[in-house]
Amino acid sequence: MNWTVRIQDYDILRIRRPFVYVDGTIFSFGFSDDPSGLLSDDRGPMDVYMMNTNNYEMTVLPHSDSTPLKRSGHSAVLYDKKVYIWGGEFGWDLFPELLCFDTESSTWSEPATTGTPPTSCRHHCAFVIGKIMYILGGLNEPGGPFSQEIFTLDLESMQWGELVTEGSPVFDVGTWVCAIDSKVYVFLGESYYTSWNEGSCLDMHSKSWRHFQVRGWYPQLMLSAPFSYKENIYIFGGRCRLSKTNCNDLCRFSPATKKWEVVKPAGDAPRPRHLSSCIVCEDRLFLFGGIVNNFEMFGCLDFHVLDFSPSLRTLSLMAVIYYNLSLQHLPISLRSDAVDMSGITGVRFTPP
Repeated sequence: MNWTVRIQDYDILRIRRPFVYVDGTIFSFGFSDDPSGLLSDDRGPMDVYMMNTNNYEMTVLPHSDSTPLKRSGHSAVLYDKKVYIWGGEFGWDLFPELLCFDTESSTWSEPATTGTPPTSCRHHCAFVIGKIMYILGGLNEPGGPFSQEIFTLDLESMQWGELVTEGSPVFDVGTWVCAIDSKVYVFLGESYYTSWNEGSCLDMHSKSWRHFQVRGWYPQLMLSAPFSYKENIYIFGGRCRLSKTNCNDLCRFSPATKKWEVVKPAGDAPRPRHLSSCIVCEDRLFLFGGIVNNFEMFGCLDFHVLDFSPSLRTLSLMAVIYYNLSLQHLPISLRSDAVDMSGITGVRFTPP
């Protein structure tokens, strides 16, 4: 496990937003992250960023007449190479429509649905298991209570429904939610209503929640970046509620043992932050932005890659580039790859 790539001055995607990954491309939907745009009343079209995960180049999709309005606090999930976006707001005006973005044709639509959809909301959690999109929690009025409901959308029949479960944890802003196979795990996050060492798991087969005690140490952090990789749940960074400081720990939870631990990847870790964004693409984590301190309102300008299973080829090329070694005696294919990697604009490879 290695931190492999860092782009230091990456003036894109500084504020948390949803991502999806399709065939070597990361798609991101939301604001442009230009401070003047965030603070203005310009209800312009939504920006769609596309990152090539091979060369880390970012492009912006041109707007069209069908491009929806920009928003924040929305969710995006992927199903059959289509992205479904729900909720979000602009200045507390909530968006009630379901949007669909086709990643192959780069076109927008508003699918017709049946059933009763959830109330428009922001800061909810959304994920897909099988053909069902689940929407969990969310805020639908300023200062109001966080929703405790779970709604479903069948992405084949496009029918809305409400999931009724046996028991439930308390959902709150910042609650960590990760789905692994047919189970959904919920941890404290920012919630003040449960103990730090408690967790909950929803089995989608039995539709019942099971609460459990976390064994040993628990990361008492808020505003972290949660994600799942294979059979484990991870969080990166976050803000400690007690010390009011940021951290850059990578913490891993094992559902099998019910234990958290801090893992230490090789390479240069990102500096401490909270409210960063991340997405797992095959065996790599792509980490964007975040807020280093309360005075950096619009976030930091860096981007990082964590390779969970770096190949010997990757590590060797990183060493050649990092230590500025001669390419003269490398095989032609490796020499070509090293030239391509070292020529990526703005990329710095960390020590292997």
